[in-house]
Amino acid sequence: MEDGQKNQEMTISNKIQAFTLMPGYMMILSFVLYYLLTFSFIKAEGIIAIISFPLVFCWIYVPLFREYQFKEMYYKDGDMPIKVKIQKHKQAITEYSIIAVFTTGFALLCHI
Repeated sequence: MEDGQKNQEMTISNKIQAFTLMPGYMMILSFVLYYLLTFSFIKAEGIIAIISFPLVFCWIYVPLFREYQFKEMYYKDGDMPIKVKIQKHKQAITEYSIIAVFTTGFALLCHI
């Protein structure tokens, strides 16, 4: 990575995408699966898991342990429109979806 990109700040839209839209996407996907699998019988423990795990994943894990992917999506490709960014980073979006499914499984374990 070039020296100019190391000191580059995230734009407001990239911060919203990284720290609001991606956890929101994961929460919505997890909640819909949880709702369907529990036949609309929702428990608070499941909702807490659905809210907390995507936030921890997107706010702590990805920026620290998936740093290359994070910098690629939100720094290097930060000026791309979101539609193009999603098309380019399909693998990352798929990983987020898989994590959302595991979040649903954890919420179901809390549901028991």
